[in-house]
Amino acid sequence: MKNLLVLRNETSLERSNEFFEKNSVDFFSFPISISKPLRLDLSNIDTDIFLVTSLNAYQAVKDNLDILKQKKVYCLNKHIADKLKNIGIVKLDWDNTKQLAQYIINNEKSGARIVHLCADNANKLFYDSLIENGFKITEVNAYETSFVENFDENIVNALKSEEIKYIMVFSLASIKAMLDILKLNNLDYKNYKIICFSKKMAQGLSPYYAYNSKIEDMLEIYLNLEGKK
Repeated sequence: MKNLLVLRNETSLERSNEFFEKNSVDFFSFPISISKPLRLDLSNIDTDIFLVTSLNAYQAVKDNLDILKQKKVYCLNKHIADKLKNIGIVKLDWDNTKQLAQYIINNEKSGARIVHLCADNANKLFYDSLIENGFKITEVNAYETSFVENFDENIVNALKSEEIKYIMVFSLASIKAMLDILKLNNLDYKNYKIICFSKKMAQGLSPYYAYNSKIEDMLEIYLNLEGKK
């Protein structure tokens, strides 16, 4: 039964779609946001470490390869690292920014300067632990993200008929956009089981969240709710 709606940034949605199709899940998907790269010159940035937590920062990295090759670059996951294979990647397989931050705390010298290539509305919750441990982190906007104002008619109708029973969402900014769209269409979010990417995102919204901030966890929650596991 097709009763799941997956909402994610356009860049990441393709990978999510492939994951759910591989696991034989019938679902709706929609790009809740679209990102556009910004042209950056990082030659005047004085830092020890660059963080790349989204493929949306790819253009900024590509435009500044000579600079980044001289620095330590941390990528959030293997998908990003594979895309940036021309530069030296320290590690490939963190599942989330919390794990990435902890690795830096355990393996880098306190006081190191970090630049995060991101968007102004990117997830920055992981900054707290880095700052508490003496790291100096600066954000540099490498892309701009805009959020859609409505879903397409097919999805709106499926929500109104409650054919869609579950919604997966992957960021705090996406949750806000989703709630705004539901309100626009006179829909109550409480009529749906919302599965969030992290516990912090789910607070005050839903009891369902990925304990380890992994898409595999989200799928397991969905299958359990459907009685398929």
